[in-house]
Amino acid sequence: MKNRFLYIAIAFSAFFFVGCEKSLEYKQDGSLTTAEAIKTPADLQMVLNGIYDVFANTMNGNVQTFNELLSDNLNKPKTNADYNEMWVRNTIIFNGSIGSVYADAYRVIERANVLISNVDNVAELTAEDKTRMLAEARFMRAYMHFELVKLFAQPYGFTADNSHPGIVIRKAGIYETAPRTSVAGVYSFILEDLKAAHENLPVANGNYASSDAASALLAKVYFQMMDYSSALPYLNEVIDGGRFTLGSINRFQEDVISPETIFGIVSTTAVADDRSGVYKGNYTSNDPELNLRSEFVRETFITLPDTSVDLRAAWFTISNEGLSNERYILNKFPLQMLNMPLLYLTDMKLLRAEANVRMGTNLDQAIKDVNDIRMRAQYNVLLPANSSSTDILNAVYRERRIEMCGEGDWVQHLKRRGASGESIDIRGAVWNCPGMVLQFPSTENTNIFDMNPEGGC
Repeated sequence: MKNRFLYIAIAFSAFFFVGCEKSLEYKQDGSLTTAEAIKTPADLQMVLNGIYDVFANTMNGNVQTFNELLSDNLNKPKTNADYNEMWVRNTIIFNGSIGSVYADAYRVIERANVLISNVDNVAELTAEDKTRMLAEARFMRAYMHFELVKLFAQPYGFTADNSHPGIVIRKAGIYETAPRTSVAGVYSFILEDLKAAHENLPVANGNYASSDAASALLAKVYFQMMDYSSALPYLNEVIDGGRFTLGSINRFQEDVISPETIFGIVSTTAVADDRSGVYKGNYTSNDPELNLRSEFVRETFITLPDTSVDLRAAWFTISNEGLSNERYILNKFPLQMLNMPLLYLTDMKLLRAEANVRMGTNLDQAIKDVNDIRMRAQYNVLLPANSSSTDILNAVYRERRIEMCGEGDWVQHLKRRGASGESIDIRGAVWNCPGMVLQFPSTENTNIFDMNPEGGC
């Protein structure tokens, strides 16, 4: 089985960005500076690879860390002031870390739009390649809009008709000041792009996005919308297709692509192309920038078990046990150039288990999906066949919080559950307080753009 992983070597990146990047810069009128920039299929493929390259820089732990800082998993950051603003839920327009990631995310989108706008100008492009490239560009464009709307807008369901402000939708290869679109409008745009990608991406696409990747992302989008019946067919398609299997407990490895990875980023040791630096920089040391709240680990494990009870206990190292500064260090991201799974089977199984419970269907399948993950970790507390819906949901929450720890997954599920009517407290704050979304950077502070309220929670 070939994993659908993107691969951008440094040698290629240097060639593309030295040889082509300037020809894709924009004049003030929005036109390309060089008419010959996209002339051949090879030129177009280089633009496509450039989309993946900036995407890898954006999703190398940056977006994930921003989400994690809003959750109830982490202690206060050690020294990083930008991170501290996010952790205390009081971000401002001059937060440099947010501004940088925000710009990169829209750079992915704008490059995708450049490809979409220019694909008809390449005469030698085959119909098959045109269909594939357009589908990949739309997949990447949807992916970035999805990550942005989760970070910078209140979740789907915050208002009854989802008319609350979302983000700017960009579908042209030029930058223009624009107002925010409603969350309903943003999700509709994301779904339109992903459905087109799903219909036109190949099942096997080397190291690029595949139809399975589109299915997985569609499932996640529908799930965030609490549309579980629409998510379920895509989950079944990915899980039951047999192209992915559960591997070892740690999906983040050097020179090995986990067999459960549907889509992700590769760090390439042969050319020292490290795409995992943010994770390692934040978590990997004896006194890391980010460490876990002891309440999180103790609530999840009750007490820290030895590795014979749950292999994942090895991810958590206790420091200063019993003292006021007790904390847990996350050992999930070792000091290698790690491959970065983004869409993977563990998540799909937990999504399917919860979807089945929410719909009141196929509880046997839900129990099996949870137990598959527990058995891999050698966790000996399996769900019995007669488990109630409540027991299954609690098991899903436990497994999700452990499995995705550090990956920025947990807080968006808490927001979704809050929007569905649950009483959700996140580290002393209600799930929908103003500080639970990030403030936009100063570049968006115009008379036609509604900034998020400031002042925290």
